Amino acid sequence: MSATVPAAPKPPRNQVDVSPVFRGRRHDRGMTDTEQEMADVAVVGAGPVGLSMAALLARHGLTVVLLDRGRHGVVKPRATHLDDEAVRIMQAMGLTGELEPTFYTPSSFTLYDSTRTPVANSTLGREIGDQAWRRDYMFHQPTFESRMREILGAAPLVRARYGVEVTGVTQDADHAEVTAYDIDSGSTFTVPARYVVGCDGAHSAVARSMGVETEDLHATQRWLVVDLLINEDVGDVDDELHTVAVAPPERTYTFVPTGEHRRRIEFKAFDHESDESLETPETVWRLVERWVTPETAVVERADAYIFAATLATRWRDRRLFLAGDAAHQMPPKAGQGLCSGLRDVANLSWKLAFCLQGRAADTVLDTYYAERAPHTRTWTLISSGIARAIEDLAAGRRPDIEGEQRPDSRPPLGSGLHGTTPPPAGTLSLQPFLTDGTRLDDHLGLSFSVIARADVLAACDERTRATWRELGAVVLDATAARYEEWLTEHDAGAVIIRPDKYVHGTARTATGLAALTAQLDVALGANTTSTTRKEVTA
Repeated sequence: MSATVPAAPKPPRNQVDVSPVFRGRRHDRGMTDTEQEMADVAVVGAGPVGLSMAALLARHGLTVVLLDRGRHGVVKPRATHLDDEAVRIMQAMGLTGELEPTFYTPSSFTLYDSTRTPVANSTLGREIGDQAWRRDYMFHQPTFESRMREILGAAPLVRARYGVEVTGVTQDADHAEVTAYDIDSGSTFTVPARYVVGCDGAHSAVARSMGVETEDLHATQRWLVVDLLINEDVGDVDDELHTVAVAPPERTYTFVPTGEHRRRIEFKAFDHESDESLETPETVWRLVERWVTPETAVVERADAYIFAATLATRWRDRRLFLAGDAAHQMPPKAGQGLCSGLRDVANLSWKLAFCLQGRAADTVLDTYYAERAPHTRTWTLISSGIARAIEDLAAGRRPDIEGEQRPDSRPPLGSGLHGTTPPPAGTLSLQPFLTDGTRLDDHLGLSFSVIARADVLAACDERTRATWRELGAVVLDATAARYEEWLTEHDAGAVIIRPDKYVHGTARTATGLAALTAQLDVALGANTTSTTRKEVTA
């Protein structure tokens, strides 16, 4: 029996309906040479980022066309790590009940030198943290993609076409148009949409259409990635609950538990080794023989892979956008590649919805790059630093471990919707458990939120409250939201939280909250935009 996506919380008065994935009119699944119906957004690429983008857009009530060259999800595991913010984004899709039980939680990361002496250790989050989820999870991408495709396949607001190759994207002042062909039949078709989001990876067709250049952050390395499905315990040092990076003189490797019976081992490639020689069964089994044999494990993947650190110099060209690997790549050593892609779509999806629904000006879409690019750059540099530290150890050098550790605090967004206001503006908000055991976001939905002390709320004027209604904001007392301690810590009486759960700003008093609300209203352009949803979708 097919699973259903839980309904989003009932929207506040005057809010455009925040639709769950399964609400709305079912579209005809067939596609003619030219789509007869204009979609709100065309999403190119159905990896975890593209699938999540489609789910979030549909939950905002937008119509989506999803295109991907693969008729089925990936067979070989690729991404493996999710952090608590990424799982919180899945919560916003209404899908954590479906997906979270399939995840696996590791316990720590240890970096060893060539003598197998530990030189750095980071405890991974198995405890529930300030996002109301564990800090770290490992997951199996083929399982994730298969389940997401099944869920979106029943979504009336999403039309998916798989087994197609996108060849280009054009645009004018009114809409964009994706050109593609069916890989089996060769027939060509076009898809018109108000906006196009390229989630189509490092060799993005959307990025090519945009003519985007990339910045190289100079952390390119070549590794052999081996994914194992095992049926007995593995080594004593490489405990099944630990992620290990070892830099012995013969060959550097990392050992990562990715599931209860799955392990990923990455081996640094030497310059003289070709990809073909590394990928032979003989080479693979020789490299993994200290842990498993053909009798105790199955090799699910053995691919030579280049880890790069790049950032696209533009993530927007009018009606075209990039997200995930199409916009940035980083070494996998901090486990933040996919997490960064999920942050991209959480940031962009609500802004597209607000613009298409006439609740924000087009200029708000420029804040996507302004906010996300600096944040992603920070994680890319951290990931590159860990990769360099492993390389230094392999060469017998002592790395600057202190500078390469995963930060205790999360990077803030770049200057965007919140302007240059210092933190906590631009930082990820807290998600507590409420007294009834539910998580706060289950009550906030995909709306703006105002959380304030009772005396601050009581003193707010009608004009401010009217703006909240126009924005569709959820207004909660700080005690009910369990935000009293957070407000005290930040010397505040109120906080405004965005739909992507980042803090827009704080205020001490009702007067300050009125000013903050007015600033948000101006930043969104809600009073100046002449674009309405009726005009956009006509």
